[in-house]
Amino acid sequence: MKRLITILIGLTFLVGCTPSFSGYVMDKREGAILVVDPSPQDFSHTKEDDRYYEAYWAEGDAAENVEIGSKVDVWLGKYVQESYPGQVALKRAKAVPTSKPEGAQLTEYEALRKALNKKEDETYELWAVSSIEYEKDEDQWKIRLISTFNGKEKEKQIELKDGES
Repeated sequence: MKRLITILIGLTFLVGCTPSFSGYVMDKREGAILVVDPSPQDFSHTKEDDRYYEAYWAEGDAAENVEIGSKVDVWLGKYVQESYPGQVALKRAKAVPTSKPEGAQLTEYEALRKALNKKEDETYELWAVSSIEYEKDEDQWKIRLISTFNGKEKEKQIELKDGES
């Protein structure tokens, strides 16, 4: 019996250690972060959207610890609103270290943050990261974003010189 209780306690601990999902912080406002999973789910069985990008406005004290452009693991609480993006309570957010390619001055996080601050949209778009690449020969970053709205793939590429302010 003691062994069974120990196993149950261990499983409960492990479940609490697994993040709800991972993604990039694409926007931030007071006490909340917009986290979008860069890996689309296949929704081709529906007639409206081929792909679905999981996205949440996550609100809580843990939002203060991460910045726009960060790749994060997030632990979510209960839903506040089941809209798109969803609105949820944020229990915990942990920044995932990103790499700095050979020859680059910026990390992937820094390049994405600068690109997101640089983009200028006339209308609101909810973007997911399609790719982040450093091209050593050109000493520049190419960040590809894809719109997650309307089921229509709208892409945007932002080019950024490495170390550009």
